[in-house]
Amino acid sequence: MMAHDMDELNALLEERARYEKWLAQLGARREQTPAHVFERVRADYSGRLAAVMDQLRDR
Repeated sequence: MMAHDMDELNALLEERARYEKWLAQLGARREQTPAHVFERVRADYSGRLAAVMDQLRDR
């Protein structure tokens, strides 16, 4: 694997970890968050995470 490929892989792994952290933090605040906001933000973060996971799978 080339250095550039490793850099891209590491960036994707960092991005995945960031979205997983955001989802965990959102889940921890579920009771304080209006339902419509929670669902909208969760859908956004989940979509971003799914896109990163697809990119990782395609490698």
